[in-house]
Amino acid sequence: GISLTAYSVLKIQKIPHQKHYPFLFILGISLALSFASKYQGFLIAVGCLLVLFISPKLKDILRNPFFYVCLLISLIGLLPTLIWNLNHEWISFQFHSSRQDFNINLINFSKMFIGSMIYLLPIVFLIPIKQFLKFVLNKNILQQKTSPEIFLVIMALPNIILFSFVFISSDN
Repeated sequence: GISLTAYSVLKIQKIPHQKHYPFLFILGISLALSFASKYQGFLIAVGCLLVLFISPKLKDILRNPFFYVCLLISLIGLLPTLIWNLNHEWISFQFHSSRQDFNINLINFSKMFIGSMIYLLPIVFLIPIKQFLKFVLNKNILQQKTSPEIFLVIMALPNIILFSFVFISSDN
């Protein structure tokens, strides 16, 4: 769902607004799948909204009735999570919030960082770091607000920021 969401957002940014309809429909379905799968899907949606707000196509997208159909379709993906939590006294939110502390814990952050490197394998971890450094150091890319790389980074930022906060502010 997340990959298809990113693909749809990139296509919408690249093609003329007259051809947005199928990709907005696909975006709605892929966001619904993301929402129904994991809570991280919500963060991808936040990233999509951030991309929308910096997009030069913002006005075209907001005028497109399929954008609102896309929103409706994506919200359908929320229903299983909302209904289940409603019937179970919001236990999944209670579980996740009970694991969270609000003290800075650099040891846990280091463990999670190293664990992620091992889990992702060093090569899979090193390639994104290399590409990120290349991206940051390339001033031409930063000046292009419509660069696909910028859109992908923006879509990923809510997940990166939230989970970095979780890792640095929890015991385990």
